[in-house]
Amino acid sequence: MQKASTQALRPLFDEYWSNHSEALVSIYKYKGKKSKGGSIDTSKAQGSLESTVGFEKLYQNVLADFALKTINEHLTPEKKSVMFVADVRLNSYTETDECFVIAVVFLWPEMTFDGEIDYHVERKIPRDFDAAFEQQCKNLTFKHRIAKEVAEGSEPEFIYLEIDDDQLYVAEGFENKEAFKQTFDLQWNAYMDNSDKHFAFEAIFDKIIQQSHFESIPQKWLEVNTDAFLIRHLQSVGNDKKKAMEVLGVKTDEQMRHKFAGEVYRQTIHQMSLNWYSDKFGVPADELSVSSDLIEKVIWV
Repeated sequence: MQKASTQALRPLFDEYWSNHSEALVSIYKYKGKKSKGGSIDTSKAQGSLESTVGFEKLYQNVLADFALKTINEHLTPEKKSVMFVADVRLNSYTETDECFVIAVVFLWPEMTFDGEIDYHVERKIPRDFDAAFEQQCKNLTFKHRIAKEVAEGSEPEFIYLEIDDDQLYVAEGFENKEAFKQTFDLQWNAYMDNSDKHFAFEAIFDKIIQQSHFESIPQKWLEVNTDAFLIRHLQSVGNDKKKAMEVLGVKTDEQMRHKFAGEVYRQTIHQMSLNWYSDKFGVPADELSVSSDLIEKVIWV
């Protein structure tokens, strides 16, 4: 339970409404007057939905963020294992009085890993520079061509430059083929290094997840984050539900929610695994930090 000033909460509510008004109008099926352009006039929708839907439901995300921020301010860095807050309630909310924000706090579920981490990774993409360079040169031959006069007074023919013709590489801004090769060598190896790192991280992390046991993920977490996915998706297509379903290849609201729920579950398992690795090896619990640490231990086979 946290004491709060309603005057402090009001700007947070208004900012959230300003950013999400069209999506909220669509989700809660507000039936208001339409503007000349045919869209719903949201100028009066905020007060109407605050009365009919209620502050708690309409601004659940705002209140959850407020509660989580307050909780984290009272925790030491070593104890910040709060996953999220839910069932946020406002006690005695008016526009002039103080109120209490009440919430249920959920900690991150535990992950248990069996055995030792297998850092062996089989390289799936062969490193064949000569073949890659030859293919890149062939690609350039289709990009650049020159005019060649066939007979006096006739229209010139355009022919593509040959792979060993330095003019081909001059057209790309290089002195000759060898200069192009040196630059391509650096770029190609950098690209392959990044591809290998990404592949190795995914391969090892998948093995970690497969060998692990996870505590149940709170249903509230799945619901709240599925709602967030849905709101963002609706906003990306102008809050057109029909188009939103077409983009995902589904035909009903339920199928759309099911698709997003699956992605929320996958991302949550992934974050639980990052948290476990962070605790075990003392690195920050974000993908970049974990990936950088893990890749240093890869054994290529």
